[in-house]
Amino acid sequence: RKGGCACKESAFMLYSHYYGYFVPVSFFVFDLEKIRWKRDGRMEINMKRTDVVIIGTGAAGLYCALHIPEEINVLMITKEAFDQSDSFLAQGGMCMLRDEEDYEGYFEDTMRAGHYENDKRSVEVMIRSSQDVAKELLAYGVDFNRENGKLVFTREGGHSRPRILFHEDVTGKEITGTLYENAKKRKNITILEYTTMLD
Repeated sequence: RKGGCACKESAFMLYSHYYGYFVPVSFFVFDLEKIRWKRDGRMEINMKRTDVVIIGTGAAGLYCALHIPEEINVLMITKEAFDQSDSFLAQGGMCMLRDEEDYEGYFEDTMRAGHYENDKRSVEVMIRSSQDVAKELLAYGVDFNRENGKLVFTREGGHSRPRILFHEDVTGKEITGTLYENAKKRKNITILEYTTMLD
């Protein structure tokens, strides 16, 4: 693992949670430290076949892995420990559309923060899907701050009103850690730490 992981791809897999489709894929993965040379000069490689390889164990990678059907084998690799990802170390919260009246303001805030160079369709998808993503995270067990049983929203830079869900000052740890624990329960998901990918 620490020596690196080489992947020979025989196909690609693309998955879109928003559009909900799959394109078949297959990967062969082997550990460079376990390569052995035979007396006749040929390499002996202990290969592992997997259907999907996800590089990184941040929130995006874990969230994606949890949406892949359980009959599909998923291998996640990360070059360090999983808790060293940018997602895990993030302190800020997660934006969520408060209600329909909030849409125009949220859209404008996002476009302005991106100097109006953002792809409008991508911004729309992000905003429109934010409530469903938040509900999913809550279902996975993410503990966003509450007051009297209701979710608490805070305001951060670039936003014209409070629309940020958070967990104390360690939201990244809460979200990523919770997704990681859910991924470890799935028999079809294998996570390799201290593993790099060679192209």
